[in-house]
Amino acid sequence: MLYYTFGGYKSLGDYDHTEDGIKINLPGIGKDNIKVTVKNGQDLHITWSKDKISGSKSFSIPNIDKITAKYEDGVLYISMMEKEDNVKNIDISWTNILHSLLPLIIERCC
Repeated sequence: MLYYTFGGYKSLGDYDHTEDGIKINLPGIGKDNIKVTVKNGQDLHITWSKDKISGSKSFSIPNIDKITAKYEDGVLYISMMEKEDNVKNIDISWTNILHSLLPLIIERCC
């Protein structure tokens, strides 16, 4: 199935990456005929169907914390929020050897 856009013809299911996710062109497909699932926390699957037309797309999405989907004017927008890094910087406490020895040096020399 092809449909016309200002840029020419695109096929059903064409997608583009956005700043925070993916947008998939699904004109004429009803919201109830679109399914978005995440498997194993890393695989995003989008399936759609209408009459005898069906299709799917899969994406690898490691480290995602939250996913939202919105269907508007024939386009499915999927936004993804990445998990915050679980890396925590640890401050290293240290003592300058000179500061700890200074009282001893002063005591012995004077």
